[in-house]
This record gives sequence, C-alpha cells and structure tokens, in this order.
Amino acid sequence: MRVPRQTLLLPILASLGAFSSAAREPVEFTLPNGLRVRLVPVAGEAEAILLLAVRAGSLEEPAGSPHLAHVVEHMAVFNAPPGSEESAAIARWYGSGRANGETLADFMYFDLRVETAEVLLAVRVQAARLAGRNFDPEVLKREIPRALGELENLESQRKGITSKFALMALAQIAFHGKSEVPFRARTGAYTVEDVRAFHERTFRPDRAMLVVAGGFDPAVVRPVVEEAFGKVPKPEAPPAKRGAPRSGRGTWDGATSHLLFAWPAPAPGDPEFAAFLVAYRILSARIAFDHDVQAVVRAALVHGDVEGLLLVQLTEVVENDEARGTLLSFVPERVAGLARDGGVTKEGFRSARDGILALMKERRLPPLPPNVPRSTALGNMELQRMRFALPLGDLGALAASLEALDLEGFQTVVAGRFAKAKPAVVQLDPGR
Repeated sequence: MRVPRQTLLLPILASLGAFSSAAREPVEFTLPNGLRVRLVPVAGEAEAILLLAVRAGSLEEPAGSPHLAHVVEHMAVFNAPPGSEESAAIARWYGSGRANGETLADFMYFDLRVETAEVLLAVRVQAARLAGRNFDPEVLKREIPRALGELENLESQRKGITSKFALMALAQIAFHGKSEVPFRARTGAYTVEDVRAFHERTFRPDRAMLVVAGGFDPAVVRPVVEEAFGKVPKPEAPPAKRGAPRSGRGTWDGATSHLLFAWPAPAPGDPEFAAFLVAYRILSARIAFDHDVQAVVRAALVHGDVEGLLLVQLTEVVENDEARGTLLSFVPERVAGLARDGGVTKEGFRSARDGILALMKERRLPPLPPNVPRSTALGNMELQRMRFALPLGDLGALAASLEALDLEGFQTVVAGRFAKAKPAVVQLDPGR
C-alpha cells in the first residue's frame, strides 16, 4: 500500500536500534493461540504506534495468483464490521495518513499511529485484521485499482523501484514453474473468495506479532489485547512448507526486467543462522554499491528476511546478452568470495555482526530530525526489532550466537552453505 506522509520510515531510521523507555520496562507475553505481544510504554507520550505483523508475503502466493498477497493487505487494512466504530476509525486514520500496510517477500505488517485515548480502539482494529471476517466485495472493487496503481505510478513516474512487485511475478516462475505471468490481468480477476482463502492460510496467530509502543498504560491495554486477539483461533494444521526455488525464465506484463539468484539458507533456529545474518548484511552493502553491478542494473537488493532463502535481486538489467552473462557469473562469485581468505576482514566482519546486535538491543531514543515525529521513530525501531523477533522468538539466544561467532566460524558456514551451492537463477522480462 502506498505509504502516507506520516507513516513509518524504515529505510531512514533502521540503524537507530530498538527503543527502551527510561521509565518503564517493556512487557512481553504470548497468548494461548500463539500470538506474541510486546508492550512498550513511554511515559509522557501523547501518541502510540501499533504494529501487527504476519509471516505472509508475496512468496506465499499460490500458483497462478501473482499480486494476491498485496491485494489481501489492502483488504485487511479496511477489514472491520460495516458501520462499526472500528470501520469509522480506519477511514479517519487512513485519510489523515495514520494507517498503512506493507507487503514484502515473506513479511506483511500493518501500522497505526493514534492518540493515547484511541489505543484500545486501535487494538480492536488490529485484531479484526488478523481475524479477517469482514471482506467486502465493494472494497475489493475499490482496492484492486489502488493496488495496481502503485505499480503503475512507479513505472510511469520512475519515482521508485518495482522490485517488490517483480518479486511477486518471479515467485510464480521460481516456485510454480510458470513461464508467463499475466500480472495485471490476474489481479483484476481476484474475488473475495481468493482473498479469504489466502488470509485463512497465512494469517495465523502463531505466525504473527503485535507491538504497542508509546503513550499508554499496559495494565489497561493488556486485558483488551488478550480479549480481542484471544478470539482468533490457532489453526490445527502446521503451516505449509514452501518448496525449493527452481531456475527459469518468464515474462510478465510489467515494464521492467529482473534477475534473481536464490540460495537455500539456514532456517530461524538453526545454529548457523547467526552466520547467515552476517553474510546477508555484508553482501547487501557490497552488491548495492558495487560499480560493476551499477553499470548494468538500476538497483540491486539482497533479501535476507525470507525463511530458508538468501535472495539477490537485480532490477532493470541492461538488455544485452553480454551484460546478463557477466552477472550470471559475477553474483555467485561475489557470494563465494565471502568465504575466501581475505574475502572479509576481521574489522568488516565485526562491524556487520555488531551492527546486527545493535538493532536487537534495547536503546534510548536518540535526537531526531525536526521533521520526524517521535512516534514514527518509535515505530520504526520496534518494526526493526519485530523483523528479528517474529521468526526467531528468543532474541537473547540469537544475540548469544552472534556474540560467540568469529570470522573463521562465519566463513565456514558461508563456504558450506553458499560458496559450493549452485543458486537457482530466475529471469523476468517484460512481455513482448
């Protein structure tokens, strides 16, 4: 969903770490249905940020359904009983730039920025989104053009990168073996039944997390969280496992070309996961600012938040076979180079490792630019922490693994997991 002017600014503030109030300690607990909750009260704050995240994203879309996750996100933003106080509040918050949603490869979140007096109402709104009982066909008619409009705006105005949308089409090739992805046509045909089926499969309380940060009393908010979210049932069956990606080439009715490399990676909880996070952080910086890559692509992204995968995505690849051929060998070589002697210095390794640790630790809010609301900064820091905590659970155990990791251990994992492994390679081109 297009980001309104006052919602989260994750890329700007991601380096600030997680926030800790000087007056009160965060409260963390898990409901019987598996939902994890983190309450971060801040004395004196007049606003609060509420974040609801689920382990659902574009890579979870079924065969023949590109862009469905993003459409579901739009529908969930406005999910509330018709005519209810919650429905009226959503319209008001969205209209004033206080409500937003975002769909990524393997992660979807919804944020609300509200005044303290409306925190309990906002809790009920977030619970309704997770429950997903009120999808309206009329809302779907309105939101499909809005969802497609985000891609069209990026393509026509070149205000941003279409990587997020292309990943939805790439997933159809990599996980479902499609060679043609009619992205726009398929989006226009989605029904409420399609939305409901995706929501029921992926919006699980045991794969979701709620964070409330800012001005509120946890003694008042916690019972409302337990009552509202406790009604959402936990599915009996475990979540379906995503298959391994396969190499392939296909077309979509988007305007940009993309090249994707995918390696199997340690899953959260694996003893080697800490080394994977460090590799992801180092590779992100190296690929993004590599002059050889910049010469033939518009943007280079590394996705390290996808369960069991390391993805390198190159956007708007130069249209010639020589450039593509260079990239096909260049990117795996850069990944394998992390495992070689001298490929990563001790200082570079420690900087990457310690940077991750800093994001996981509780910290005071530093001075902010005058144009960044304090509540926005709080939300960004908690969102960054949530990106670690939701799949991993115990951040203390991960921090201990990171602190115990040295350069030799890191390079051993990279050598075994990535340097010797052949990645799946997926190419996506505009339809002719």
